Parts: sequence; structure tokens; C-alpha cells
Amino acid sequence: MATGLPKTSDARLHFDIYAILEGSQELYLGHEVQVNINLVETVKLTTKDGLSLEKCYISPTKRRGVERRSLIWSPVCTGELLGDKLKCGIPETCALPTCPICSTYGGLIAGKKTLRTYL
Repeated sequence: MATGLPKTSDARLHFDIYAILEGSQELYLGHEVQVNINLVETVKLTTKDGLSLEKCYISPTKRRGVERRSLIWSPVCTGELLGDKLKCGIPETCALPTCPICSTYGGLIAGKKTLRTYL
């Protein structure tokens, strides 16, 4: 089971995030040994009137990770998740060129195989 979630006959709901709302938040985008340190990646922006704003920043590589997980956890009509059906998950993807997840976002089997894509 690549996703860790059991097969079910119940309907699964899958939501895409189209907007990130601003507000007080903590965003964890670090290494697992840094859990509960509350690291937040930020970028400083200068406004028209010369003031500086510090905003949360999600890098493109992290975006691809979010999009990959969205596909891995997408429900299919059999009650499984797409990642389980294709035997493709995190931390070890299948890295097959025929996999819709790895062919789009790249695949990695640590120490063995890498499938590179260019987005």
C-alpha cells in the first residue's frame, strides 16, 4: 500500500487548492528532524509606497511535491487511491515512464533509479 490508506467502497472526496489565503499561519516545509521548530520560508517584498512586507513563499519544487501528492492520493473508481493502484508513493516512487505521476513529476528509487522530467 503506497499511500497508507485502506481500500474503501465509500466515496472519497478530493479537493484541489486554488488559492492560499493570507493570515497568521505556520508552514512546515523542512526536514523531518526539524518538526515542531516552526520554520517558515519567507520572502521580503517592497510595496509601491516603499514599505516592506514579509510573505510566505512556496518554491516550485515544493509545489511539485504538493501536486504529486494530490495525484497519489486521488481516488479511483475501485475505491483505491491512484498511488496504491500504480504502486507509486512517497518516499519511493515507481519511476516508470508509463506512470502518469512519475512521467509528469519525475520519479526516484533511492540509490537505484531516477526518472527525470523537465517541467
